[in-house]
Formats: sequence, C-alpha cells, structure tokens
Amino acid sequence: MIKPVLISVLTASLMSISDPVAANDDLDLVTKCSGFFVIPGASCKEIPRGQDILQNNCVSCHSVIDANGNNFLRHGGRAGPNLYGIQYRVFGGAEEARYSSGLKMLKEKNIPVTSENFLKYMTDMKGFLDEELPDATYSVKHKHRRNKSITEDIYQFLISLPEDG
Repeated sequence: MIKPVLISVLTASLMSISDPVAANDDLDLVTKCSGFFVIPGASCKEIPRGQDILQNNCVSCHSVIDANGNNFLRHGGRAGPNLYGIQYRVFGGAEEARYSSGLKMLKEKNIPVTSENFLKYMTDMKGFLDEELPDATYSVKHKHRRNKSITEDIYQFLISLPEDG
C-alpha cells in the first residue's frame, strides 16, 4: 500500500513539471524538484541532511516555523519548542514550550544554545545537565540520544535558515 504522504510527493512532483513552483495543499513547503522539499526560495536541490533528519525523527514534537509563518518542515508538533532561531536562545528559552525542570534550571543559568552546547546536550543530555547543574535534582522529558554527525547536521540546518525579514 502506498502511503498518503508518498502520493502527495508524487502528485506534487508531477505538478512541478508544468508549474515549477506548484504548492501541494497537504504540505506547508513548496515542491520544486522531483519530490524533494526545499526551503522556500531556495534553488532546486536535495534537502539538507539536517532537515531530513528533523523531518523523519523530530516533527512529532518539534516545529521549525519563522515569525512570518514559513514552515521549514512538512508538519510540526507542539509538544516541544519551535526550533527556529535556536542559536539565538538559551536552553529552555522558547516561551511557548513546556519544559522539564532540568531545562528550566538551564534557562535560569542563561546557558546559550551554541553549537558546542547543542552537541553536548543532544549526544548526552544527562551528562550535559549534570555538568551544568551539579548537585541539582531535576527531571528530563527528552531522552533521545543522537550521534555527533546527526547532531551537527541538525544544528547546521537550523542556523542556515534565513532570518525573519
């Protein structure tokens, strides 16, 4: 059985032959190239690996939507924070999110989401929290562990997005 999303991709691909900027009603992104979803306004190319990783592993909880409403993923969850502009925030700093006590404590300490900190957090959350919050008792909701390469790709994609205009 072909899944509905695959049908949408195939339909959008066929539509893009006659109209290179055909929007698919089921998706928030514009399809420009043989079924690949690209950042609005980007040239025809495969999607960045970090975007693909987010799309396939993180959208049940996270979104990547700028202040103008541009959604850089096909869908996005609301349980976790919007990851757009993460490089300008501190851990636990997205106002709309419900954070664990560990991330709330990181926010109080004003720990920035730098490339190095993001890598440490995503590859070993408990280790990162223990390092930043010695002697603290805290909870953590997000327990996924990512390898270094995947984490770097995710961060590079997120910081490559255009700033709100």
